[in-house]
Amino acid sequence: MTRSVLAIAIATILTGVTAFAQQPAAVPESAPKSATATTATNSTTVKKAAVAKPAAPNKADQQFLKDFTQANAAEVEVGKLALQKAQRTEVKTFAKHMVDDHSKTLEKAQAIAGKTKVEVTGTPDPTQKEVAASLDKTSPIAFDQAYMKSMVDAHEKAVVLLEKEIKSGRNADVKKLASETLPDVKKHLKTASDLHELLEAMSQKSASDR
Repeated sequence: MTRSVLAIAIATILTGVTAFAQQPAAVPESAPKSATATTATNSTTVKKAAVAKPAAPNKADQQFLKDFTQANAAEVEVGKLALQKAQRTEVKTFAKHMVDDHSKTLEKAQAIAGKTKVEVTGTPDPTQKEVAASLDKTSPIAFDQAYMKSMVDAHEKAVVLLEKEIKSGRNADVKKLASETLPDVKKHLKTASDLHELLEAMSQKSASDR
């Protein structure tokens, strides 16, 4: 029964990807022929708007891109480790999804960083490397629970990071990245929390049965 619940929890993350539709740009109606001067003025205004550059990244945007690329790189790194060390199929499935999803998000973040000329490392920070090293040393029997706990912690931090950028950022591309990523990260967090709680309950039951 517990295994069925775990499988259901995993299904949440595998099928919960949100689709984001893009609204087509509105096409202005042609002005009457009698309004030649107005049309010319409007045309100039439209051309200026078309070539206007988006606002340059502020400090919040820059710090977000640096932290966000590191966070995604860390998710990919520990996910690959989990694919090697995880004991339960459900945890391996979760790890595979993390590697795939965060690899794509990392690529998007790096592309925007390049476009906005923000220098990012794209590698985990020292604290994230310590977490990965600790997981690598964890015994196989304790790995699944430790990995899922690290996923809860990482995604809680990611939610805070994304919400801060949405509130404090200025560059449209960076804010859009944060806004589009937040729903999926919240789903990741929910599934990670559910899996961790179930594994913890199983561990406690196993200990009490001895």
